[in-house]
Amino acid sequence: MRLFTFGYGFSVAALGTQLAKAGWSLAASYRRDEDSERLRALGVEAVPVHDPAALTAEVKIANAVLVTAAPDAEGCPGLRTLVPAMARGGAFPDWLGYLSTTGVYGDRQGGWVFETSRLSAQSMEGARRVAAERDWLDVGKGMGLTTTIFRLPGIYGPGRSTFDRLREGRAKRISAPGQVFSRIHVEDLAAGLVASIARPRAGGAAGPPWRGAGARRAGPCLRAGAASR
Repeated sequence: MRLFTFGYGFSVAALGTQLAKAGWSLAASYRRDEDSERLRALGVEAVPVHDPAALTAEVKIANAVLVTAAPDAEGCPGLRTLVPAMARGGAFPDWLGYLSTTGVYGDRQGGWVFETSRLSAQSMEGARRVAAERDWLDVGKGMGLTTTIFRLPGIYGPGRSTFDRLREGRAKRISAPGQVFSRIHVEDLAAGLVASIARPRAGGAAGPPWRGAGARRAGPCLRAGAASR
C-alpha cells in the first residue's frame, strides 16, 4: 500500500510513521533539491512537482493521496498539479484527503461550531481554504473519488508544545476566563487520518465541535466522523 502526499511536514511525518507500521510506503512531492535530499534521508520517495511524468506515475500507483499545501491566490496548488496528473494516468486512489483549517468557520462570537456549521471565513486565507475545499469536493464528485476534508485547529506535539515555548522563552500568558481552546496532538491527527484511510467516506468534512472568540481560539476536541483525531 502506498500514500502520496502533496507537501511534507510535521503532520505527514507522524502519519507516515503510523502507516509504515502497517506496511505502507510513502512518497511526497518536493520543489527544491535540498527537500529531495531531506525526504530520501527519511526513507520517503521524493517526487518533483515540476516533472509531470513522475507525478503521473506516482498518483497512478498510490492507494491514498493527501494534500497539505496551503492555497495561494490562484487556488490550491495541489489541485492544479494533481488533477491533470490523475487524468493523464487514469489514477483512481481509494482515498483522497485535504487538510484544511478551522479558519473556514470565521468568528462566531463565542458560539459552538460543528462539522455541519455554515462556513463564514473572514480572512483572505480562510476564504481561500473555503474555495479549495469546494474545488476538491467538486473534483471528487466529477472524477468519482472518495474525497474527505479535514478542518484542523492548532497542532502540537514533540518540539511544538507549550513546554517547548516555555523553555525557549516564547510562551505567552492568555487570560480568558471561560475560554475553551481547540488543539490536537499530531499523533491523534495521524491516527484519525489512518482511520479515515481505512474506512473512506466520500464527500465528508471532518471538523471540530468548538467554542471560542474565533477560529484561533477554539474548544475542546477535534472529531473526524466517529474517529478521534
